[in-house]
Amino acid sequence: MIAGPGLGERVRRTLALAEGREYNLTLERLSALLMGGPADVEALRDTILSDVGLEFDGTFVGHRGRLRTDKCARRKEANGKWLPVALTIAQRFARDYSRICPQVKCVMLAGSAASGGFCPDDDIDLNIVVGDGTKYTSYVAALLLSLEYSLRYGNRIGARYIPGVPKVICINVVWEERQAIPFARRDGQLAFELLNSVVIHDRAFYLRLLDANAWVADYFPQISSATVRNGAVPDDPGRKTTAKPSRAMESISRRVLFALYDLVWGLRARQPRLRERMLLVEKVKRPYGIFDVPPGDAGGRV
Repeated sequence: MIAGPGLGERVRRTLALAEGREYNLTLERLSALLMGGPADVEALRDTILSDVGLEFDGTFVGHRGRLRTDKCARRKEANGKWLPVALTIAQRFARDYSRICPQVKCVMLAGSAASGGFCPDDDIDLNIVVGDGTKYTSYVAALLLSLEYSLRYGNRIGARYIPGVPKVICINVVWEERQAIPFARRDGQLAFELLNSVVIHDRAFYLRLLDANAWVADYFPQISSATVRNGAVPDDPGRKTTAKPSRAMESISRRVLFALYDLVWGLRARQPRLRERMLLVEKVKRPYGIFDVPPGDAGGRV
């Protein structure tokens, strides 16, 4: 444990990462996710109370003016009831997805379902790793399957960005294996994302991903023990192996995705907050967004 003056800076940097995702941490969760490694809860409490730039309401911690007690309390309460539902749906999705797309290497639960604040009006965020040269085909397949899941489970959970149209599954990011092993981007945000992830398909690949990205432990040395956050179900014996999608199929899929993006952007023309959110998400994902071309591929947006 790192104590002394360095502890306050570690607390502030960790809180900033959580607040950038629009939530606050409990004291216990802050201890577990603390940049630089876990710290004693009482030492954290003393550090926070002595810092005029921080607030502690008895449960949640945040920078002064950025504490969202009511919102976080509601989410924390809802999470206890709805997280098991979300996890079950995510596990089923991962199993179905890996059967139709054998190029899928790993599926990780992200977002509010991974951070402990899932509500029934949230969608389930997933981060996915796929084989090289299959990013867009895999993305289209995930979107098509997510439509089925919206019809199947939309009466129970799901975000409703468009009235009457539930969005149950959100494909947060799709990495090709060469993009993830190792990551070219190496910063606290990505390290925090990996620390919070819950593996729901192929824990062995996730461990290999961590081995190839030892830099993550420079930010969060507890990442090695955090891998017990494993929600994976046993491998499906019915999973089939097929040939990798053709380059022509990958090119067609890329064009389809770009067309869909333009459609969504147009539908949100009169929703400036949603457009700003889309731009922010693209910025955070870079260089792994839908318009970011994997190394070795020619061209960009078509």
